[in-house]
Amino acid sequence: MPSRYWKHQCPGKSAFWTASSRRCECGNPMVYDGWRNSRFDAMAWHQKSHGLKPIGPHRMLENRMFAGTSKGCESCSARGYFDAPGGRTFEVCPKCEGAGYLSTVTEETRSALRAEVLAEFPEAEASSDLPNPAFSVIIQDLGRNVMIAKPMPRNG
Repeated sequence: MPSRYWKHQCPGKSAFWTASSRRCECGNPMVYDGWRNSRFDAMAWHQKSHGLKPIGPHRMLENRMFAGTSKGCESCSARGYFDAPGGRTFEVCPKCEGAGYLSTVTEETRSALRAEVLAEFPEAEASSDLPNPAFSVIIQDLGRNVMIAKPMPRNG
């Protein structure tokens, strides 16, 4: 499930985002910055779109092979979500479905790239048949280095 994030920039440092609204150690307040995928959500989206494990020795090759095959979703500014009225929850971006990015290549090209990675690292294979991570509980199976998504009931 995505989380609310706050942004801050300490004087003289780079900006950073956090899931905590507490004041920064420098004493300045955080500024609300909307909903984003957590690290586990991002790993689930990665597995869902590539059909490869989100971590492992194959990632250097995978990163090279898949470079430029997606772009940030312009509709949601690459966040995947919008504040729902009242701000207590989120609405999923209808264009990217919550991923925050869109593929720039065909599914056939994506499958061919995946096959090239698997030819060198067959153990990198992972199921891409995950439910939408935005509406799922995400679990990281550390033994197999895969993400598991369990759908949550939705109201309305």
